[in-house]
Amino acid sequence: MENEKTAVLTAYKGFDKDLKCKGFRYEIGKTYHHAGSVAVCASGFHACLNPLDVFNYYSPPSSRFCIVDAFGEIQSHHEDSKIASASITIQAEIKLPEIIKNAVSFVMGLVNASKTTTATTGYYAHATTTGDLANATTTGERSHATTTGESAHATTTGYYANATTTGERSHAATTGDLANATTTGYYAHAATTGESAHAATTGESAHATTTGESAHATTTGGRANATTTGERANAATTGERANAATAGAHAVACALGFASKARASACGAIVLVCRNSAGELLQIRASKVGENGIKPDTWYSLDAQGNFVEADDE
Repeated sequence: MENEKTAVLTAYKGFDKDLKCKGFRYEIGKTYHHAGSVAVCASGFHACLNPLDVFNYYSPPSSRFCIVDAFGEIQSHHEDSKIASASITIQAEIKLPEIIKNAVSFVMGLVNASKTTTATTGYYAHATTTGDLANATTTGERSHATTTGESAHATTTGYYANATTTGERSHAATTGDLANATTTGYYAHAATTGESAHAATTGESAHATTTGESAHATTTGGRANATTTGERANAATTGERANAATAGAHAVACALGFASKARASACGAIVLVCRNSAGELLQIRASKVGENGIKPDTWYSLDAQGNFVEADDE
């Protein structure tokens, strides 16, 4: 992909809550051009071809995401699908459900591009891979996808169809009800959009996101955030600086790691702890939103005296 001059690529870009990236504020519908050389992580406009890779740079709880067109000179990244381009058009903002569905489609599209990709479409049909960069995809009901290779993605779209990965930066995404996604690798994200379809990660900086009703998200790695948007869909984190956020009614955001934060919407609740740098538990406290001064859609941490303290959204 390096040094492409004319291609227009559809990609995904993350921003902070004000639609800023690296201090520059973008506007939806506008096109921007970079004067000078283009280099990944150095110059040009950056985005990711794989929707889930954008979570490597902007975590779901406090970020916004857009579909963009990248064109002009394009340089690729050797670690993931990140690219740098000379020009970029910010097409439209995209929410978590669309990101996850598009991630499934992205990996499905790799089926014809890689000899190491395994794909199934039948009822009760399983897909498994063990090779580096080898993807597994399924579309049938109750058809599981598993991978163990580094950067090997697993996606499913069927009801009860689970996706599991264990490689570093290998994402798992599902769109079916009761279809779970789990990852154990560093920077390996898990995302689900189905009702009661859970997402779980154990790697550092590996985020878990769900958008279905009663679909829980859990993480255990440091800086690995858990985000849910469905009603009664809980988010829980135990890693250091790993935040939990929920947007659905009656959903609990539980952050149990050092220097972690929690945020919940109206009719929800938060659970927080205060730990010292050694990980020792100093305080723990829970509250419904609307009680004890807890406001909806606001980040909170817990201090050493057991008081809820408003936190920034970075």
